[in-house]
Amino acid sequence: MIIRAIVIDDEELARQRLHNLLRRMPGIEVVGLAGDGVEGLALIERERPDLVFLDVGQPGLSGPNVLATLPAPRSFSTIVVSALAQHAAAAFDLAAADYLLKPIESERLGIALERVREHIEARDALARIEEMRQVIAALRASAVAQAGETRERVIWVGAPGLRVAAPVAGIEWVQADGDYVRLHCGARTYLLRQSLTAFLSRLDPDRFVRTHRSAAVAVEGLKRVRRDAKQRVIVELASGAEIAVSRRYVARIMDLSQPRHAGWSPQIPGVMKAPNAGVADTPGWRLAATI
Repeated sequence: MIIRAIVIDDEELARQRLHNLLRRMPGIEVVGLAGDGVEGLALIERERPDLVFLDVGQPGLSGPNVLATLPAPRSFSTIVVSALAQHAAAAFDLAAADYLLKPIESERLGIALERVREHIEARDALARIEEMRQVIAALRASAVAQAGETRERVIWVGAPGLRVAAPVAGIEWVQADGDYVRLHCGARTYLLRQSLTAFLSRLDPDRFVRTHRSAAVAVEGLKRVRRDAKQRVIVELASGAEIAVSRRYVARIMDLSQPRHAGWSPQIPGVMKAPNAGVADTPGWRLAATI
């Protein structure tokens, strides 16, 4: 398991020292360094790390304020770092996986990383259990319905007293957002209080494909699939949105990329794109690829 980590610390020497230590640790990939809380917050939102090393005593947007800005539950583990022993209590307040006192020693860092690995594995196991529970619930609900039922074509969203009809055909992609699912429909987004798995069970399974346990895209909106500079698989939609594909769902995306019609032409390595005009309009079209 590769742990993607970022370091947020206003002390440049401490930041670089920790970076150098992490580079020597197996299974750790440092994906970014930030010198203050504002930069760190942007880095978290952009990189979606597994682990954040956070200096709690930095000026400006402090460590606790960085975490308070992010919605709960957080998708990453936190290791609090500080030059002051009295900041150890902050680690408990922030539900951190560990606390490291500067200057950080390699052996102590290794112990902290092992705790993080155990935390991530436990969290992923619980997520898989919950996903399986939701799948079973969806299957049971589907079994109750008769074969003649029709899939929903319109999703009603909104607060009591204000309901908006969101056509399923206009949904480009969906993502889990806590206890909600967020529907992306062009320039508009809607929140629906339902799990992603339960929501997808309401739709035609041939029209939406998962890219991550917390995201799915409309097959008809797929434009291109590529690998980024870090070799992560990215799907690009016709709207311009870019969605990361986790390793678990790459095979399904690749299956969609298999040629189904004549007229396909290979692209440069690592890139897939939609077929030429005419082919894309054919029912059941798929992406072409040489990834």
